[in-house]
Amino acid sequence: FLARHGRRVIGWDEILEGGADPSTIVMSWRGPADGGQDGAVAGHDVIKSPNTHLYFDYKQVEGDPIGAPYWRKIPLETVYSYEPLKPEYTPEQGAHVIGVQANLWTEHIRHFYEACYMALPRMAALSELQWSSAPKNYEAFLKRLPRLEKIYEAEGLNYRHY
Repeated sequence: FLARHGRRVIGWDEILEGGADPSTIVMSWRGPADGGQDGAVAGHDVIKSPNTHLYFDYKQVEGDPIGAPYWRKIPLETVYSYEPLKPEYTPEQGAHVIGVQANLWTEHIRHFYEACYMALPRMAALSELQWSSAPKNYEAFLKRLPRLEKIYEAEGLNYRHY
């Protein structure tokens, strides 16, 4: 039915456990290699969304007043350092990694200003790793952040200062 209507199934990486159709897109969330690598190796298109790097509901640093009370913290540098294409991928497997996605689950976030604090500027780091073809340079990224902070402030957005 979906194929006849130009659509595809997309599912979290657990979908691989049930023998997913080859056209299924896999959302890899269980770490940087688990479901996504298996999906890419099996020939599925994959969107990387690992809870080790791209779960923006996780606190950024110890002591943050907002965020999920989980043991893992995901600071800005961790987001920026994420490499969706692993060196062990063949070119064919790497071609199946079609993007990245951050998640901001809101069961621990009560207000829009809290969601902004959790996403900004981590969303800028995610954008750069997805869309920029320039070599990554975290120090240069940090030097560009004050310009973004001025935009956040002009728009009245809450954000984590770095």
